[in-house]
Amino acid sequence: MLSAVLVAAAAFEIVALAEGVHVALVRPDPPSYAFANALIIEDDETVTVVDTHQSLEAAEALIDEIATLTSKPVAFVINTHWHGDHVYGNQVYRDRFPEVIFIGHRATRAEMLSAGAARLSEELESLPGSIEQRAQWLASGIGPSGEPLDVDLQQRIETSHRLRSDYLEELRELTLTPPTLTFDKELTLKRPGKTIRVIHFGPAHTRGDVVVHLPDDDIVAVGDLLEEGAFPYFGDAYPAGWEKALNGIGALRATTTIPSHGGIVRDPRLLQFHFRLLRSLRHEVEVAILKGLTLDQTKEQVTLSGFVADLPGSEEGVRTAVERMYLEQTEELEP
Repeated sequence: MLSAVLVAAAAFEIVALAEGVHVALVRPDPPSYAFANALIIEDDETVTVVDTHQSLEAAEALIDEIATLTSKPVAFVINTHWHGDHVYGNQVYRDRFPEVIFIGHRATRAEMLSAGAARLSEELESLPGSIEQRAQWLASGIGPSGEPLDVDLQQRIETSHRLRSDYLEELRELTLTPPTLTFDKELTLKRPGKTIRVIHFGPAHTRGDVVVHLPDDDIVAVGDLLEEGAFPYFGDAYPAGWEKALNGIGALRATTTIPSHGGIVRDPRLLQFHFRLLRSLRHEVEVAILKGLTLDQTKEQVTLSGFVADLPGSEEGVRTAVERMYLEQTEELEP
């Protein structure tokens, strides 16, 4: 494995947002499983970190990066929701800072221990096969589509093989570490020199999404409620609530928004895009239901063609979004 210092340098771009506030933006093609940005908030005594990455290696690397900014301990970790790319690194913070308090919505804790545990088991079961598949491609010199490997494709497969192999070893050591301090609507940390609001607008991307608002700095970290550069993931979503959450984010009127995936946002276009997407999704599915279309027919008819251009994963993403909206509108979606 690469040293933590090298991983930190390659995985993250650390950007100062305000006095004592930095964002760790994940660089393209990082050398470890790090997919979600992290917010680093330093008060007069301690540090608060928002989200902890998918791999233990990435979490270790960010902690080492934080140590170059301040000698203060990490006292709080806030998880915006339960998905692995936001919480798997919690274990590292627990080990490095035994007194750390993990903060999240009560539904995030519950889902980490149920759906999160099930998803972790699925990863442990599926990863060995995907690693072996890549080993076979490299050994045969024939790629996934039957094409001979050129230098670029070989390098990409080698990188994927290494990342997945390292990640599998980490997962075998992983203990899910859920929030220890939970809440329902809003929790405010009044720290010396910083006020940190943690707000739940209702079920949205998951049942327990929270945003982290720094009112004195005009900054809000929104987790996966906004996503830049890819079609939003609806696999665990409550679309009507997601619209409500977007309204809540807009009402904060923060000048700087940090999505978990993408860059620093300082204009309203990303929020407006998600508004339009969700409203169009709701309207088109409503029309399909009024026509008496089945779920499968609706998934074929509703394509959201105006929202998917050049967005990775959009074809399957749209079908998932349509299904969640259809189930929600027909009252078949579990609350």
